[in-house]
Amino acid sequence: MNADPDPIPAVIARDLFDPKGSPAASASAVADVVVGLLRSHERVRVSFESLHGISSAYFNTLLLRLVQILGPQAVSSRIEFSTDSRAQRVAWDRSWSAVVGRTA
Repeated sequence: MNADPDPIPAVIARDLFDPKGSPAASASAVADVVVGLLRSHERVRVSFESLHGISSAYFNTLLLRLVQILGPQAVSSRIEFSTDSRAQRVAWDRSWSAVVGRTA
């Protein structure tokens, strides 16, 4: 059995969320980890599993930071995002359209 030479690392947004801090700071922390991982990996996964109560503002902050650092093409092609609820998906889709859709 051959091991994948460059497994896709996963960033679990819940692990970087500070319920006592600002959502923007938590979103920026996720972006920073993703950018760091992309230095040594072609792709990264970001999971919002079990992260409840986040809004479009959280996603907007995350996406704006990623687009500013990496550009919209890299965000679209090198990062996989997964949500785990309909509410998250609606907020995510709104943010994606507003941030990445207008810059791509």
